[in-house]
Amino acid sequence: MKEDGIAEGAPEDLVLGQTLKEIYRGEFLQFQPETGEFKPVKIFKHSVTLSGEGTPYTWTQKALERIGINTTMAKAEITVEIEDNMNKTRWILKNKGKKMVLNSIYELILQINQIINRL
Repeated sequence: MKEDGIAEGAPEDLVLGQTLKEIYRGEFLQFQPETGEFKPVKIFKHSVTLSGEGTPYTWTQKALERIGINTTMAKAEITVEIEDNMNKTRWILKNKGKKMVLNSIYELILQINQIINRL
C-alpha cells in the first residue's frame, strides 16, 4: 500500500499480499482471504449446546448464529438435539429439566428467545 493509503495491483495480488485483509480488518466486517468473502464479525451473547448432523445441523447452526447465539459441543445451559428420521426433522430443546419437541427452526428460535429473555 502506498503512503497515501491507495493500493494498486491485481486483486489476487492484493489478497496474497494481505492488503485486503488489512484494509477490511474492522470491528464489524472482515475479509476472509481463504474464500475471498467479506464476513460480518459475529458477536455472540449466549451459547447453546447443539448436536446433530447433516443439512439440518448446518441450517440450525446458521439460524442460531444469526440471532447471536454461539453453538458449541461443550455443556451449556440450553441444549438442542436434532433428530432427522425419514425426512422428518425434529428439534429437542432442553433447559432446566424441561424438554420441548419442536417441528421447525422458526419454533426453535421463538422458544430460545423466550428462554433468553427470562435470563
